[in-house]
Amino acid sequence: ITFLLPRSVNQSLGASELRESYPCCGAEALLAVTISTALRYTFTAALIHLRGGWSLIFLLLHSIHIAYIFFS
Repeated sequence: ITFLLPRSVNQSLGASELRESYPCCGAEALLAVTISTALRYTFTAALIHLRGGWSLIFLLLHSIHIAYIFFS
């Protein structure tokens, strides 16, 4: 997911920071946290700045996140 994000967001979403915030999480929970955090910072910016297929990718990620919350 990080390759889709702006560089400044990549730097603010370090793996060590996530591990400190969520020390007991498994891989699935860590992925959910990463997606949630990434979407929180980039969803609006992606729709504004990115064109075409990239916006669809972010919409897909957003839908997956909502589905994960709903079914978990």
